[in-house]
Amino acid sequence: MKNFPHQINKIAKLTAALGVLRKLINSGVNIFDDGVVGDAMARASVRAFRSPTGNMEGLLEAEHAKPRASQGSRTFARDIRRLFELLGFVCSGCLSEEAEVLLEQGSQALDETARSIWREALLRMSLPDSRGRVSHPYRIMLRLVEDMPGLPAYKLGLCLQTADDGEEEYGRIKTLCNQDDQEGLWGAIGVSAHSARNSVKILPALARQLGDIVEIDDGYYPAYVDVRRAPEEPTVEVQIGTPGHKRRIRRDEVAQRAQTPPLGRVARRIYDPDALGRRYTAHERLLYSLLSAIDPPVDCYEGLFDLLAVTQSEVTLFEVKTIRGDEARQVRVGLGQLLYYDHIVVSPMYPKLIIKRCLVTDKVLSADLQSLLRKHEIVPVAYVDGYWTAADLPHVLRQ
Repeated sequence: MKNFPHQINKIAKLTAALGVLRKLINSGVNIFDDGVVGDAMARASVRAFRSPTGNMEGLLEAEHAKPRASQGSRTFARDIRRLFELLGFVCSGCLSEEAEVLLEQGSQALDETARSIWREALLRMSLPDSRGRVSHPYRIMLRLVEDMPGLPAYKLGLCLQTADDGEEEYGRIKTLCNQDDQEGLWGAIGVSAHSARNSVKILPALARQLGDIVEIDDGYYPAYVDVRRAPEEPTVEVQIGTPGHKRRIRRDEVAQRAQTPPLGRVARRIYDPDALGRRYTAHERLLYSLLSAIDPPVDCYEGLFDLLAVTQSEVTLFEVKTIRGDEARQVRVGLGQLLYYDHIVVSPMYPKLIIKRCLVTDKVLSADLQSLLRKHEIVPVAYVDGYWTAADLPHVLRQ
């Protein structure tokens, strides 16, 4: 695993550390003198002693009595300086303009300007290995969380295991993430338990503070609301089969929604800041494609469900899902929604009609997930490159 600094994981304290370095630089002090920097960090309460008994000068005197290689203050100084060099905040013994802006914001401030600076620094941060191969661990970590929502904390450290940013290497890391044996995982790649713990101390914590990922029930998720555990409709008490659960669809309205992202909804996944709006728009376009493939006189309604197509003899209940590397989750949610809407809403409204259920996606699902849906009498339908794909396409859809 690539070596990565692991001393401080709070942005306020990191900003305070930058302030210490600025004072030392302005005083003409060599910030590559680990002893001087380490002492200054301790005096500024940036570095804390594990057993803080006695006054500060006494603690430092005891520290200086140790062999140089055992002095924690020197290790701290090297680690924190290297982190700032990786982030581009320290270069040739001076602070960058970005670092100066952060200091102007203050050590406790984390407004949008500061968030943007930290975020961009983490995104561009590259980490070389002994063979000269370079990867961008923060980008890889965010991509893992995006592709594998609910990833446990200890697996986020695998972003430091990547040799480069290539797809083959990323695929190898994703395969490792599928292992559930934590000790076996680290043993398989030759990483000690100590290194494994250090690997998750910094980047996940910074990503949480910046609002790029969220932790829910010991798992990590992208920090835009629609793709986490949040329900896809308000939690309300419903009366079974009430007419208020549906309204006739206006095709021009859906067409407009298919072209315009929602206002006032901001994504927090920083390497694609429009992710939430794009996914919403993709969902609405898929819904509009579905609606466009259903010709009158079939009546179409929307409600808690995405689409209900009603003829004289049967009702087809559609749920629409976009797939973004999370097909298992989308199928799991869609399966529950279809069974719920059928039982609670649709069947009571149409007790004499045949009810059919259909999950519509924008990618062809894997065979096992299709089998799961069919087991529960749900037809999996994919709309890809302008064509509908299904073993048994609902007859209300025209190809």
